[in-house]
Amino acid sequence: MKPDKHSLLNALFEARWIVLVAALFFIAETIARQKKLLETVTWAMIWVAAGIWFAFFVYRLIRRKDDTIMRDKFKNYFSPQIADGIMGNHDKLKLGGERREVSIFFSDIRSFTKLTENLPPQRLTDLMQKYFTEMTAEIEATGGVVDKFIGDAIMAFWGAPVDQLDKADRAVATAIKMINKLKILNEKWQAAGYPAIDIGIGINTGVAIVGNIGSKTRFDYTVIGDDVNVAARLERLNRDYKTNIIISESTKKNLSIPVNTESLGLTRIRGRNKAIKIYKVEA
Repeated sequence: MKPDKHSLLNALFEARWIVLVAALFFIAETIARQKKLLETVTWAMIWVAAGIWFAFFVYRLIRRKDDTIMRDKFKNYFSPQIADGIMGNHDKLKLGGERREVSIFFSDIRSFTKLTENLPPQRLTDLMQKYFTEMTAEIEATGGVVDKFIGDAIMAFWGAPVDQLDKADRAVATAIKMINKLKILNEKWQAAGYPAIDIGIGINTGVAIVGNIGSKTRFDYTVIGDDVNVAARLERLNRDYKTNIIISESTKKNLSIPVNTESLGLTRIRGRNKAIKIYKVEA
């Protein structure tokens, strides 16, 4: 793995302190031998070295505290993976992208318009906050990146910025956990007077451009490309097939964990000339 610039700078900074202390000892010992004051000067240098190391230790504590505060602030806007990546490599804050194979996930709440009409704004906001918090936790538990919230929809992906050979497993396992978790949450929420929530999920695996996309003053770490659009289309197909989870053939082929699937045949995705095979996943 190629070391990032931030880590190299820290290493060089620490090395500079070590070299400085070693140089002071060497100079002091040389002078002491010439003046026959070896014991006195050596003890003096030990105290000097102790002072330098203590100052360095305090500096590192302050620096670590500042990094922790900054990382916590970043995590309000980025997923933990992206936040840690930015703290470790500030170049990630620059515009640009790379081609990566990823598993892309879209989820959407069914009949959301009806939900907004039947709930007062404050109650709706409270319910959505609870819903997004619980679903985000499931995504991040498997190393997924929450890309963005689009109204009531969630977009996420696996396979970047950290390589994950089992990205399809993680994405599908997360989808199943979300559906099962929602069943439990709905019981609790309905007891509190909230309506039940039903969702549809679409997952596709393919090559996309991953990176910071946008303008020089405002950009997001996101994924773009045709395979991203396919995942979004699969999510919408759940309404037609009366299902909760639909995955593409490319996702199914990348699965290494046992998953109950049922073929839904071929379907044409808008924007693609060839029909693709899709599968229903049983939660």
